Amino acid sequence: ASQRDLDEAVAAFDAWVQPDETERRRADDLFARITQTINEVDPFARVELRGSRASGCALFDADVDVVVEVMLTLEAVAEALGEAEWSRGAELIRARVPIVTGKDASTNLAFDVATTQDAARQAAHAYGSDLNDASFAQHRPPHFASTVRLCKVVLRQTGLGGAYGGGLGSFALCALVFDILRRASHGT
Repeated sequence: ASQRDLDEAVAAFDAWVQPDETERRRADDLFARITQTINEVDPFARVELRGSRASGCALFDADVDVVVEVMLTLEAVAEALGEAEWSRGAELIRARVPIVTGKDASTNLAFDVATTQDAARQAAHAYGSDLNDASFAQHRPPHFASTVRLCKVVLRQTGLGGAYGGGLGSFALCALVFDILRRASHGT
């Protein structure tokens, strides 16, 4: 097989595993419902999309990662999302970085919500304060998103996907791929 054949196979695989228009629309709709629910409790809350959907590295079944800057507690956010008609199984997970997890009742699409303070603490602890999801969306090396998606599938199939299960989380994977591709493009 030639390099061109491999490039074409990787491109075809990438097109297959990334979200299609319907899947992107469902995720956008879920993000809008999360935002609306949080803004009903705190009209001044700033709600931002984060994670692989924000950085353009999502697989078709990726969850919707949200970070909220609120005056409320994460407990209040969890309660509001738990009471929302569209939400199912929303609960507060008290981990090193506390999050609210749940699913959209109609699409079964998962979501995670953290506060800006907790998300910043996680990123600064693990990767330094100058690295965030926006880093992966701007000035990224060629083939970044397709390489991340390919690695996510391989990690998932080998049982090493997801930080909470002892594997490599999406943010860490993005940081790793970003650095490797950046160094390769600079010849270092």
